[in-house]
Amino acid sequence: LGKDLKEMSIPSAAQIADAAFERTVNICIGENNQNQNQNDDNGEEGKSTAITTTDLSEFFRHRLEETLEDADRETLLLYLSKAMASLSQVDPTLSPNKPHSSLLTGDTSQRTLRVYRSNNEDVTPTEVTRFCKANGSGKLGRIAIQEDGSAVLDLPTKRAERLCRNIQAVADGSDDDDVLDGWTIEIPMRL
Repeated sequence: LGKDLKEMSIPSAAQIADAAFERTVNICIGENNQNQNQNDDNGEEGKSTAITTTDLSEFFRHRLEETLEDADRETLLLYLSKAMASLSQVDPTLSPNKPHSSLLTGDTSQRTLRVYRSNNEDVTPTEVTRFCKANGSGKLGRIAIQEDGSAVLDLPTKRAERLCRNIQAVADGSDDDDVLDGWTIEIPMRL
């Protein structure tokens, strides 16, 4: 095809929401600028009989002024954010603050876990397996060691969340600050 492909990781929910926001802003601003340029080129601003996006925007603006006559800034921002979310056509069940799929494969039934030692020691797949299984992970799949020495792996969503809860309960239930021997586990937003 003559096109070079860029290698990139699977986008997180936050990256998808950011892109949707940018696209929505471009739609709103781009259409406004396009209509302004057409009016400037024709030299006949406001004389067109066809309904343009600007005309529809003005109609909506006047209706909003009537409806939200006494609204404060926060209320207006709330309405604007809801309108932009609707325009973005992004699945509203996706939260930009919570992973919605594996960061390794994109599988929506899996979550990626990062396991590392707080003292920045490199970990091995054997150590990660031993730590996770001791805390109720069940069977583990492929464990990949990252450049920073941490390990990443995928687990089904419920098992990943249960493993994180189990480890948090162990940490919360002990007076020993290092009950986990320096191990940390998280469900990251991005790799």
